[in-house]
Amino acid sequence: MRCFFRVGDMDTKTAGKIEGKNYESILKFYKPNKQMQGSACQFDFAPEKQAVFFEIGKQLEERKFDWANKLAFKMADVDICKILLVLKGRSKLANLFHDPGKGNYASSEDTKNNALVVQKGDFGYFFKLSQQTKDGKVNAMQISLSEDEALLLELMLEEAIRKIYKW
Repeated sequence: MRCFFRVGDMDTKTAGKIEGKNYESILKFYKPNKQMQGSACQFDFAPEKQAVFFEIGKQLEERKFDWANKLAFKMADVDICKILLVLKGRSKLANLFHDPGKGNYASSEDTKNNALVVQKGDFGYFFKLSQQTKDGKVNAMQISLSEDEALLLELMLEEAIRKIYKW
């Protein structure tokens, strides 16, 4: 399941902004399962930071996800293009690696590094985000997207690139 948040669903005082995020630009995918081992992810375009944030959380209940303990990955223009190559079928795999000491891409100060793998599968696309803390602990979450969901993501990422470069 996927959804865009629409400004019309909110009152005029909060239209488009909740907790500092522009909900007009968030694309979410929910993948719950009966074993409570599902996940949900969101792609949030932040034009002021010229980036798209990929965030993923584990399933807590039938329709509830753990956004408080989410993993996050900040994608700059080059990262976005590497993912677009996979989504467009020009590459089977994108391996993205960020070291917070070399560009401040990680989501917290105790993070040693983040790695995002995007891979084309037989029936869609596989996203896996791993985060290693400075004490060596590794947290990883994954989600798969169908072909139609990947098309929505492709369109969003292309639009993000256009807006980053003001094309």
